Amino acid sequence: RSGRIVGFADLWPTEEPDPFGRSLNVECIDYFREYFLDGTLADLRARVTSERRLTVDLANENGEVSDPDAEVISRDPRRVTLRFDPLRIAPADLIARIAHNHEIRDLFVENPPIEEIIAKLYGQVR
Repeated sequence: RSGRIVGFADLWPTEEPDPFGRSLNVECIDYFREYFLDGTLADLRARVTSERRLTVDLANENGEVSDPDAEVISRDPRRVTLRFDPLRIAPADLIARIAHNHEIRDLFVENPPIEEIIAKLYGQVR
């Protein structure tokens, strides 16, 4: 098994990863506390947030992207990243609304990084 260090904790897969990333169990062992977090990545994420991120590469610079169901969390001249709750708005609906008002070169939807999830979980158990 190989692990990844997050702060002063290690993330270790507890089994061989599913090639599609659906069922990887992860243990988070904090060497300064007597507890560990165990579960799939989806389980760990569900404990703290349902947030997703939509990153949009615009065809034109400085297009003002906004939506009432999303928050802009970063912006470059041609790239905008928004956070949204897929329980409030479906990713396809958010993409359609943004594409209606902007010419899009590329886009992707992703979960927040696991490091952010672990940090939020630590905040809950402290």
